[in-house]
Amino acid sequence: MSFRRKIFKWKDYILLFVLLVISFLMILFTNSPDKNVGIYNLTRDVLGNVFLPVSEMKGLFEIKEENEKLRVQNNSLKRQLELLEEAKQENARLRQLLSFAENVDYNYAAAKVIRESDVYGIKTVILNIGNDNGIKTNFPVVCAEGLVGRIIQCSANTSVVQLLNDVNFRSLARIQESRVAGLFKWTLQNRGELYGIHKRHQVREGFKVITSGLNSLYPAGLEIGTIIKVTIDRNSLFQNIIVEPSVDFNSLEEVFVLITGENP
Repeated sequence: MSFRRKIFKWKDYILLFVLLVISFLMILFTNSPDKNVGIYNLTRDVLGNVFLPVSEMKGLFEIKEENEKLRVQNNSLKRQLELLEEAKQENARLRQLLSFAENVDYNYAAAKVIRESDVYGIKTVILNIGNDNGIKTNFPVVCAEGLVGRIIQCSANTSVVQLLNDVNFRSLARIQESRVAGLFKWTLQNRGELYGIHKRHQVREGFKVITSGLNSLYPAGLEIGTIIKVTIDRNSLFQNIIVEPSVDFNSLEEVFVLITGENP
């Protein structure tokens, strides 16, 4: 404890001691009781005015200390609320994933995205599971919203996923409402497009695009995205169809790797 705080703590006793000493001296050196009372009162008032600012300063220091304690408690409570909100968000995502998993007809392995990556210029993410978990190349990767991509490289404990929004990505697909099949790919214009749909077929904005299952790489029925624009070039037999992916790749955290059996 500092010297100043010691003074604050003992100031009442110091004041009493000083007053007693002065009173004792007045009794010894002054014969008139009336003068003693007057001097005592004057001394008391003077010393009281001296110690009043000290007392007020003590109060200010105590208020400052209390405010600092409250500030620390407030920051701690704020951090706890942030952690609770993060846990709530994670719980909601996991519930959505579990609900999706109940409807998956394949064996699967749950995984977390641990970082983004760039393998030979391919848009990828790294998962926290690999060969030791039975993961192999070309296994599809999905989340509750739909198709994420495919495994292109594995180590013992990690794997690399080529994302659907990579310019090298391709998948046979079909329009869910009309069942017409085509080829989905990501273009250099940073958008998804569905190719090979003849202009005689009715295609509307809002129609869903899913995997067709016509090849062994992706099971049928995985959601790819939603058609957001359709145009027809009079000089072409095919429609220009732009597809917005169902998956938000900027907020990708938990995924499933589908165990599909044979892999090339």
